[in-house]
Amino acid sequence: MKDAELLRALDESGWRVMPAAKALGVSRTSMYALIKQSRQVRAAEKIPTEEILEVMEQKADMDSWAARLKTPREALKRRINELEQESA
Repeated sequence: MKDAELLRALDESGWRVMPAAKALGVSRTSMYALIKQSRQVRAAEKIPTEEILEVMEQKADMDSWAARLKTPREALKRRINELEQESA
C-alpha cells in the first residue's frame, strides 16, 4: 500500500485509526503496522513538546491538531494527557 492511500484514509477519518483501517479494508493490527512503516505518519511520542504546544495554541480541535502533526488522533490524545500530567 502506498503512503498516499494511507494518508488519504487517515485524513478522511479525522486521523482515527479504526475508521481508516475499515476504509482500507485492513485489520487494526495491520493498520498499526502500516502506520509504523510509513515515513509520513509521525509517532506522537517523538513529536517535540514545543511543536505540540504550538499547534494547540491555534485553538482548533484534536482532529485538526492530529492532521497538522500527521499523527493518529488517539496517540496524540495520550501524549497530550501525559504532557498535562507532567506539568501538574
